[in-house]
Amino acid sequence: MWTMAFLGTTCKLDIVYNNLCEAFNSSIVEARFNSIIRMLEDIKTKMMTRIVQKRKLYNGWNQNYGPLVKD
Repeated sequence: MWTMAFLGTTCKLDIVYNNLCEAFNSSIVEARFNSIIRMLEDIKTKMMTRIVQKRKLYNGWNQNYGPLVKD
């Protein structure tokens, strides 16, 4: 836990930030060709669907952390 005190909130690695941007951009390719309102609605729907899927996955965990994390 002491290491958390030294971690910042800014991204130190440009490649990680770039990968996040590319992943997001690839997920909204279809929506980009719509009108602005329809595009925003499509993005909102995709993000809400993803949040619900992840929440269902997390609710199946027995601990407060993922099953791949070991003591």
